[in-house]
Amino acid sequence: MVTVARVVVDVTGVDKPFDYLVPEVLAPRIAVGTRVRVALHGREVPGWVMALLEPHEAGVELDRLLPIRKVSSVGPSSEVVQLIEWASHRWASRRRPFFVSASPSTNVASLHASRYSPQRAVPTAQGELSSTRSDQTPLFADLFARGGGVVRVGPLVSGVDVVLAAAALGPTLVVAPTVVRARRLAAEFRRAGRTTAVLPDDWAAAASGVDIAIGARSAVWASVPRLTALVVIDEHDDTLQEERAPTWHARDIAIERAQRAQVPCLLVSPVPTVAARQWAGDRMMSSKQPQVVKCKK
Repeated sequence: MVTVARVVVDVTGVDKPFDYLVPEVLAPRIAVGTRVRVALHGREVPGWVMALLEPHEAGVELDRLLPIRKVSSVGPSSEVVQLIEWASHRWASRRRPFFVSASPSTNVASLHASRYSPQRAVPTAQGELSSTRSDQTPLFADLFARGGGVVRVGPLVSGVDVVLAAAALGPTLVVAPTVVRARRLAAEFRRAGRTTAVLPDDWAAAASGVDIAIGARSAVWASVPRLTALVVIDEHDDTLQEERAPTWHARDIAIERAQRAQVPCLLVSPVPTVAARQWAGDRMMSSKQPQVVKCKK
């Protein structure tokens, strides 16, 4: 069966996707998000597969298409590729910057076996949650049930308890202001017995499956199988917004991603931004006070 791959090339200033034939020998290794090399205007360039189509869906003559030349690396998951498409419209931007943020910094030939903690069951493909819960989980049960919200913490509180409560539900993606902060938090999670991947260095481990994937701003694009919750630490921090165009904010990406996956998103901050408060509405609480309180207007 002939398959057509729609490819976004990794060339500055070019956003139009191009169609290429998928060679039979490469077909088992090509999926949506795979990083490939293709011919463009007489030279070989890298790119990402954004869609796999049947010939009638592509609407092009097959004899005019060139084949994909090489598979370079595993790339963003299909879920993340869909998120990239949304973000390109949301910020009126080309897709390439988002693909770059969502891809590993070095080529990844293949993914490894998942490394979930043995003390709890892994969520099923149907989204069933583990029966085991963290001691902190009941404190945030109402927020989890309502799709997440804002958690106020003290200025010196790390937010570890919030993340561990979320991780008790299943694989959790955490965004922190800096990589240094992410590494410190990761050490706490490991001491608590959770398998943890720190992005971007551990991109392959995160994509293979761990309890907690954590990193700075671009970690919000990480491929995390069976994602069950998202947590943004210090949501008020300016470093969570990209300074160069497109000026996307990790908070906005996390909220949209959680809504698409139908999982809770928790924004943790001592001073939540207006945007966070507006999104949360009455879904706000203090980590010291488990009851949900209404936001004052």
